[in-house]
Amino acid sequence: MTINSNHDTTKKGAHANESFRFAQLSDPHLSDLKNVSAGALFNKRILGYLSWLKKRRKTHQRDIAELAVAQLKQQQIDHYVITGDLTHIGLENEFKQVADWLSQISKPTDVTIIPGNHDLYVNTHWEHSFHHWQPYMLGDDMPQPNDALEQDALSTLNNIYPHVRIRGPVAFISVSSVFDAPWFKATGKIASAQINKLKTLLKRPELNKLCKVLLIHHPVSKNHVKARKELINQEELLKVLADTPVELILHGHAHIRFHDRLQIDNENSIPVVGAASCSSISQAQPYRAQYLIFEVQQQDNQWHLSYQDYAYDRQQGLFVNGNRTTL
Repeated sequence: MTINSNHDTTKKGAHANESFRFAQLSDPHLSDLKNVSAGALFNKRILGYLSWLKKRRKTHQRDIAELAVAQLKQQQIDHYVITGDLTHIGLENEFKQVADWLSQISKPTDVTIIPGNHDLYVNTHWEHSFHHWQPYMLGDDMPQPNDALEQDALSTLNNIYPHVRIRGPVAFISVSSVFDAPWFKATGKIASAQINKLKTLLKRPELNKLCKVLLIHHPVSKNHVKARKELINQEELLKVLADTPVELILHGHAHIRFHDRLQIDNENSIPVVGAASCSSISQAQPYRAQYLIFEVQQQDNQWHLSYQDYAYDRQQGLFVNGNRTTL
């Protein structure tokens, strides 16, 4: 199958250094659960609501996430990726609140989002959940899944993922790692159908000359999170990547800064970057609100990737420039 992108794949970037720059935001949890009806909590969502009531409503502040977007819009960004957990417990009103925030960032073709486990706290109808974000979640030239309105959200997610969005020299390859996890678990799992589609997608010849960036919510590195939060079929993904590697993997979920390399065989590894929440009020170094700006350049047929870390400083009331890391 050929990818027919409507976007300019020759464009490098809209700024002087001619690199392609994209930003990563993650885990904003920016919705408000005030006035939630008791009937909406007669399921697993009661756990998330109690967590919000006790802690998360204080930890995650929408104004910090909005500040991150405001600063990013001054920094010549070519594309934005948001690696999941935009809501707390996945209620329809939360999806509507988040849709308003997404509209402040940029148009849907310039923003790619993937779901997090909090966005599918329980399985529900697509029409009352991710349908509100649909334009930000579809691959290039993917038809609107209008027949999904009456379907459940999980089935629809597994149908539309994985997919690719080509922007400039980068192929953003999105995978959904959410499923109907048991009570007291925040684990992730990539459906078998997605694994099979990913094998085919990564072998498409039109991606060979592009910088492939894999987006997934759950960490792919072992022992990065506790067992109750891990990607339970990480080995299946590893086998696919060993056969058809990507240049970079981005994730969220852990609410902590993370940089590692995923060993895919005895000789090769893939850089993995995990972003902290972009709305956290914490000033503890690993958990401070963060956004990342990546730069992609090609020289002598080699991809050169780096990223700049911006962390929220409560005293200054700004995200301040931190370390630059070469991948």
